[in-house]
Amino acid sequence: MILLTSVCNDRYLPGLLVFLHSFKKHHSAWKHPFKIYHRDDLSEQSMQQLRTVYPDLIFELITDPKFCKKDAHYMCLLPFKEYNYDQVIFLDCDMLCLGPIDDILNVKTGFAACLDYEIKYPKKMIHSVPYPLRPLSYFNTGVFSVRQPLLNEQTYQRLVNKIDLNVQAKHKKLWDQDIINECFKFERTSILPYTLNARKNLFKTYFNPHENNVKIIHYTGGAKPWYVPGCGFLPLEGKYARYQPLHKLWHLERQEFIEQYHFDPMTDFISLYQKVTG
Repeated sequence: MILLTSVCNDRYLPGLLVFLHSFKKHHSAWKHPFKIYHRDDLSEQSMQQLRTVYPDLIFELITDPKFCKKDAHYMCLLPFKEYNYDQVIFLDCDMLCLGPIDDILNVKTGFAACLDYEIKYPKKMIHSVPYPLRPLSYFNTGVFSVRQPLLNEQTYQRLVNKIDLNVQAKHKKLWDQDIINECFKFERTSILPYTLNARKNLFKTYFNPHENNVKIIHYTGGAKPWYVPGCGFLPLEGKYARYQPLHKLWHLERQEFIEQYHFDPMTDFISLYQKVTG
C-alpha cells in the first residue's frame, strides 16, 4: 500500500487547496490514501474546503509537544511513523503540480528525494551520484519517498532522538531537512530528478517550466503566491519581484480552481489577516 502525506495549517491552506487541485488533474488514476498532519491551527472549515477538492483526505491531529509551537517544522518527519505501508510519499503544500510524478513510484531504495543544490540544468551524472559519494549529497525534503524496510519504529526513533538532541543543544540548530539528511547520508538512498521538486531558487533567471519538463514547482522561501500586501508576510516586492512570472502560474491555477469549485482559496486567508492587522 502507498500513502501520500502533507502538513498544513490555516496560513498554508490556499497553497494546499491549489496544490491538490493541480495534483488531481495529473493523477486521476491514483487511488492512494492521502493524510494531512495538523495541529490545532487547521480549522474545521479549512478541512471541509480541502475535502471539497479531495474527498477522501485523512486528517491526523498531532498533539505531541515535539511537533508543536516553535518545533512545528519537525512535522515532516511524521511520515516515517507509518509502518503499515509499503511506501510513503511526502509532498509539501507550497507547491504546484504541472505533470505526473509516477516515476516516484518506481523508487526501490528506502529513501529518495531531490538534491537541494541550485543547478538549473542538472546533467544526468549529477542525479546519479555513486554510493561512495552519497555523504556529499544534500536532499531537499519538500518531496520525498520512504519505503520498507526504512518504515519501522527504529528509524522513526532515530529521527525523534535527533530532535531531542537538537532541542537540548545550546548552539546547534537542525531543521527537519537537516535531521533527515544526517540520518540517511550513509544509507543507500536514491536521488530523484529535480523536475519532481523544482525549487523556486532555480528560477532566478526565469525559464519556462513546461518547456523544461518540470513536474512540481516548489515555492520555497518567505514569499508564497498567496501572500498579499498587508498580510504580515512577504509579498512579491523588492528582490522577490523576479518571481512574478512563476507566481503567475500559481494564480492561473487558482483561477481554474475558482471556476471548478466556485470559491476563492485565498478568501479565508485574506479575511483572517485583515482582522489580525486591523
